[in-house]
Amino acid sequence: MVIIALAAAGCGSAVCSSLTTRDACDARSDCHSVFQDRGNCGCAPAGCCTAFSRCADGGKARCSGTIKCVVAPPSCEGPYVVSYTDTCYEGCVLSTECGPSPTRYWTVVDSRSTVIDQRYQRVTHCVPSWNK
Repeated sequence: MVIIALAAAGCGSAVCSSLTTRDACDARSDCHSVFQDRGNCGCAPAGCCTAFSRCADGGKARCSGTIKCVVAPPSCEGPYVVSYTDTCYEGCVLSTECGPSPTRYWTVVDSRSTVIDQRYQRVTHCVPSWNK
């Protein structure tokens, strides 16, 4: 089976990972900011040591998921919660940036499977229900 991936949006625009500031990342509807706890920074409130780390694909973060990696989860405090990629932890995100679990859409074209995840506007490779 050949899988053809089609992006629903974003053709010709910068990829989220190339954005280096929170403002630039948050200005894009197809990206979300990922944060990292800097450890002991000497402030008292929960989450105050958390800083912008990078910009990730997807208008909303996935705040639940299945872990297939062997690493410690990130330390997320205060208004921050753990976010997930397809297989591991992504980092910390503001809880207001959590989206619903992605909905996957399948279209069969000439014996090929086209996968479009319209909610996150990114490609997702999954196994069709008739092939399980």
